[in-house]
Amino acid sequence: MLRTYFFTLTFFFCSACFVSGQNITKENLIKDLDDYSKKIIKNHAHPFNYIRKDQFLDSVKVLKAKAPSMNLDELKVAFIRLNALLLDPHTSFAYPKDKIFPLSFIILDDGIFLSASSIKYISHLGSRVIAMNAIPVDSILSGIKFLVGATNQSWIKYYSAFYLSSPGILYGLHFIPTKDSIVLTLVNKQDTSMLTVKSENEFSLEMQSFQPLKPMLRSGSRQNYWYQYIEEKKSLYIQYRTCFEMELSPFAKFQENVLQELHTSKPERIIIDVRSNSGGLVNVFLPLIKALARDSICKSAKVAVLISRKTFSAAIWNTFEMKNQLNATLIGEETGGDLNHPGAVVNFELKHTGMKVYYSKYDFYLDATVKGGILPDIYTEHTWEDYKNGIDVELEKAFSY
Repeated sequence: MLRTYFFTLTFFFCSACFVSGQNITKENLIKDLDDYSKKIIKNHAHPFNYIRKDQFLDSVKVLKAKAPSMNLDELKVAFIRLNALLLDPHTSFAYPKDKIFPLSFIILDDGIFLSASSIKYISHLGSRVIAMNAIPVDSILSGIKFLVGATNQSWIKYYSAFYLSSPGILYGLHFIPTKDSIVLTLVNKQDTSMLTVKSENEFSLEMQSFQPLKPMLRSGSRQNYWYQYIEEKKSLYIQYRTCFEMELSPFAKFQENVLQELHTSKPERIIIDVRSNSGGLVNVFLPLIKALARDSICKSAKVAVLISRKTFSAAIWNTFEMKNQLNATLIGEETGGDLNHPGAVVNFELKHTGMKVYYSKYDFYLDATVKGGILPDIYTEHTWEDYKNGIDVELEKAFSY
């Protein structure tokens, strides 16, 4: 069992991340197909865990033959799909920023909903999306999922929602005839309406999020880590949002405060929330896990760890350790990434476009018997009604199981 905790398992977790400062032409992108394939084969930890080398090179050859007849957006999408064949969500491109539709979507068990928008569309927040340009949204998601380089369905569900806001992606997949606008078919209560949304410059956006009727505890702080003792529930709630230490709040001091609170309040339940944690450094949180494992108060308390499709990379490793060292009950849905996965992200630059490709330098294995993500002990469903009313289903379950 490999126990190397000093690499950064970061969240370059999509098949394409978008950055500024590059001017990518179709001609240069075609030239970089060979450069990409050679460098990914040479540098990636194990590029062919899920596809044979000859199959990958055949795909490169086929794309090179088709590329001259493609427009730039079609070629970008094809490049993303080629990279996604590796099925490594840590391996991604850094494409130039493009215009976006000023919308955010959330995929729940009862549908796809508008969760944020620019101010001009806020009256439609909370509406269920059933079609885009008259194409059922489920059909669009079926096309998008091949751009998400992962086998993990939880991660595909999480990351596909971001691509729904990309005019370049939707145009490159032939779901929309122009990148200038899109027509959404929305359902709000029993009413169906059509909404035309124009694409905008991402830098000029002022996004407004849907506000639940009751604020959720996890939305209360944007710090990397924080805690709160909930007297009426006799529960110590610890939120771990990202696996990086805060410069002005050293984790060692945070750990000291948590343990002091533990012995002051003597909680019946300890709830550790990693639902929003997409990774970083594995070893930041380990000292607290080990300290809790030795602590007599913790041993007598119920320990719950809340997980979600966004729990990824280093946060998955921390979840694995909490499950084993703290005998924790996992509540939520399958984690977004796999337990055993390539990671330790570094990058190389493509010769002709100057585009950076982030890739996994090492393989990490904690338990070879586990395939896919970490599954919850208690699975929770997510509906818009709960989301709208501010009902935190995982936290409520953690208070009562």
